[in-house]
Amino acid sequence: ARIAARLENIHVVSGRLREQGPRLALALASAQAGADVGCEANVQKALGDLALREADLKDARKRYHAALAIYPSIGDRLGEANVQKDLGDLALCEADLKDARKCYDAALAI
Repeated sequence: ARIAARLENIHVVSGRLREQGPRLALALASAQAGADVGCEANVQKALGDLALREADLKDARKRYHAALAIYPSIGDRLGEANVQKDLGDLALCEADLKDARKCYDAALAI
């Protein structure tokens, strides 16, 4: 029963993640139209998180770098550190231990 409940939970969460894509795309367009760069960075990061969870590593990298280009310019050190950590996670998925270490060290330094 426990395993079945966990599998059901995974199915529900996976469905919710897929639903978030269009919502996040709308949020990104809104942030860009309103020149809200902080919101844009947060949505780019969220889109990167979604892409990483769906194993779309190319899109995840693109989104994380888009967010990373914004966070330092607005002084959001936590956002910058979180994206560096996410880039480390992405590098682990790609089995690039050297790059993962570099990204994790960058996150820790922040």
